[in-house]
Amino acid sequence: MLVNHSLACQDCIDQGEAEMCCHRLYLVPPWKSLLQFAAMKRLIPKSKKETFAQEVFGVITNNVARYFPSALVNAMVARRVEVHGAQRIWVGVDPASHGKSELGLIAVTVTGTGLHVIVGIASVNVHRCEMAQLSGCIRQFVGRLRERYKGAEIVPIIETNNNEIAATSLLRAMGSVWNPFTEENFDAYISNDIGVLTTQATKMSMIQQTYLALMNGQIAVADRGIVADRSAFEERGKPANFLELVDELGAQLKRFADQPDGKVSGKTLSGENDDMGIALMLCVYWRVCVLSVTSRT
Repeated sequence: MLVNHSLACQDCIDQGEAEMCCHRLYLVPPWKSLLQFAAMKRLIPKSKKETFAQEVFGVITNNVARYFPSALVNAMVARRVEVHGAQRIWVGVDPASHGKSELGLIAVTVTGTGLHVIVGIASVNVHRCEMAQLSGCIRQFVGRLRERYKGAEIVPIIETNNNEIAATSLLRAMGSVWNPFTEENFDAYISNDIGVLTTQATKMSMIQQTYLALMNGQIAVADRGIVADRSAFEERGKPANFLELVDELGAQLKRFADQPDGKVSGKTLSGENDDMGIALMLCVYWRVCVLSVTSRT
């Protein structure tokens, strides 16, 4: 058994801000000077921040390799393009699996040059939500997409791992769509006429395809975007901010790493989710799969 006596609290450690933590400084013995701690911190260069946290604050190092480099994600988030129309919009849906998770939505259109442009994004807290309310969020999201991009074909990519019945309800809320996920097109990893299944194998393929797109500069953000939020079913629901959600998407992508249980996730112990990151990867990966098995281009 390992007991870690640290001057940094677990929440600050999980957020990568151990050296900024002040929540446990009351544990410093009276013969130690807090002013000396502050003076030492000012002398330490940024490149030695983790070492300082280990030596002074007693934080056990936990260097975990991330799948998406920050530089690539930052470049994606900062790249803005104008979108004047869309023939087809791929809508990735990561349904919530429990009360603390969120409904993640990403809408992507692809230009003639292969540039994936994020034209819609949403992350809806599902605490105490009913299925009818979540369907309302979907209708709000897709309705706004159709209003801005008139005539665009909607392709739903809904993860069905947790509940095919719930996924079917979300699919029906989208209205008229092209659903290519049928047994005629795919032999595995789908729920017929509903959506797709995410396994460890497919998740790694999703990560690989998304990493390739990031590395080639093939993902950008629309200058104006569609959102959805709890205002779809709550009169006092706070409207979501497109750019704030894009920034959160970037933060989620940066967190994807191998977890102690062997899974790959962007979730953290402090309650941070990865719903929008998964939704984006669904769009990028399954679009390639669909185009490879259908005659549509």
